[in-house]
Amino acid sequence: MHFRFIQATYILFVEAELARRLRAWRPDILSIYERSRDVFEEVGLLEDSAKVVSVVNEALIVVEEFAKAY
Repeated sequence: MHFRFIQATYILFVEAELARRLRAWRPDILSIYERSRDVFEEVGLLEDSAKVVSVVNEALIVVEEFAKAY
């Protein structure tokens, strides 16, 4: 029970941080991120915390690299 709460809180925090960075760097790709989050939910990645952490960390790296390029 506590793990699920911590996991959900972490996911919400990282999603908010990713959205904040996207909004600051490239508002036009924020909608791409939002669509990809829906896909993650459909595939079921949000159920497996290890996958969630991996996917979110990769997404942050990709967004940072993309933002640096532009």
